[in-house]
Amino acid sequence: MTGSTVGFRGRYFHIVGSASARTPTELIVYAHHLVREIAGLVVERGGGLVLFAGKEPRQTTDDPSSPALLFDWTALEAAAHALSTRTAGVDANPSIVVVVSEKAESEIPASRQQL
Repeated sequence: MTGSTVGFRGRYFHIVGSASARTPTELIVYAHHLVREIAGLVVERGGGLVLFAGKEPRQTTDDPSSPALLFDWTALEAAAHALSTRTAGVDANPSIVVVVSEKAESEIPASRQQL
């Protein structure tokens, strides 16, 4: 077991943030990449995540290929991927806590329901 693994085990990380629709697209895409890397690393090393689920506003409204302005779904996707590809030796049950209000639950995009 490495020292870096011990530091994540049993700890929760709250990943939160948003971008403005006026932010350059390249910067939003980079931020999603960064969130994906951090979330995956936390889960791979036995840590837990605290995330919010709800709507997924896009930089360009009604364009599903436009980058999302919130990062929760990106982090949740990365966590799901990391959990599906984990190797032995890491705590098998990290916690992913997803906070949802009644209103936010009704705003979850159909494409995200399964996740």
